[in-house]
Amino acid sequence: MSDKIANNNRIESIQIIRIIAAVGIYILHTGFFGGYGVFGVEIFNVISGFLFMYTSQKGIEYRNDFLKKKIIRLVPVYWFYTIMAFVLIKIFPSYSAIVDTDVKYLIKSLCFIPFINSKGFDLPVFAPGWTLNYEMFFIIICFISLYISYRFRSLCVCLIIAFAAACGNIFSLPYELHYYFSTFMLEFCLGIISWYIIKFLKNIKSKEVLFKLVYAIAILVSFSLMVYFGNRIVELSEREIFIGIPAMIFFISFYMLSRNIKYPRFMISLGNCAYSFYMVEYFTAKIFKVVTDGRNDFIKIFILLLMLLITFIFSYISYNIIEVKFTNLLKSKIRKKIK
Repeated sequence: MSDKIANNNRIESIQIIRIIAAVGIYILHTGFFGGYGVFGVEIFNVISGFLFMYTSQKGIEYRNDFLKKKIIRLVPVYWFYTIMAFVLIKIFPSYSAIVDTDVKYLIKSLCFIPFINSKGFDLPVFAPGWTLNYEMFFIIICFISLYISYRFRSLCVCLIIAFAAACGNIFSLPYELHYYFSTFMLEFCLGIISWYIIKFLKNIKSKEVLFKLVYAIAILVSFSLMVYFGNRIVELSEREIFIGIPAMIFFISFYMLSRNIKYPRFMISLGNCAYSFYMVEYFTAKIFKVVTDGRNDFIKIFILLLMLLITFIFSYISYNIIEVKFTNLLKSKIRKKIK
């Protein structure tokens, strides 16, 4: 069995899965369909775990630039939208009833330090940033694991996360540690497990038609479970089981069913913009709520789709300016300093 999964510049099927996850979160934040769409977070976490294994196939030298690349990739975008949200809420306090714009909370948000604000919510200044907190913690664990043992990096990551989650549930810890030592982190492990399952499935010699049917059924069933439990599960500690596992099955099945499909270029471009989309939709979803207040459902659906299009347009602009041009500028400056 090959130890590697084919390493192209982009896995097109993952870009499509990103679109599904991003749109799900947008629908969740508009509130038009209640709590439906929460599964998008779980899908993104599974993708993160999978991509850690996928990209680290390059070899042991990959660990040298791992942390630097991740920080340059994620932090500038997050900082930009955090500061933008801070200024917006300062000017229009009614924009968010659950976010506190005290400067100390802004600093903690930018540094990925969790806190409970004066309003009683454990949300950063830019509310969607709570998922980025866990993402950054996962990245730090991956970085440490790459240096403990490159060969057994997946085992190291999963053991550290499992140990932290156990400590978080057994011991009384300071809030910051209790926040990160959560079973919610296990969703990233599901992504790592997905990598091994996909690697195994790719090497099975069997009837392709039968397997495609199985994958299609698994997609429908897992998506239905994600939608069902996503509107009912409130506790973060329950999500990795009731939403995370279906998200893993959905990811594996969709990947395997569509891995040989050639998608239109515009769809791949939308997938590339998924991270910026996650940032932008927070603002457009708020606008949707204001604009549609008191309107009938037909008008709401029209505006929902219109705002979705606008979100993709601004996400594309954000991706090209911040994620591509600005991060490339940062990389070039870092290279110059190293030289």
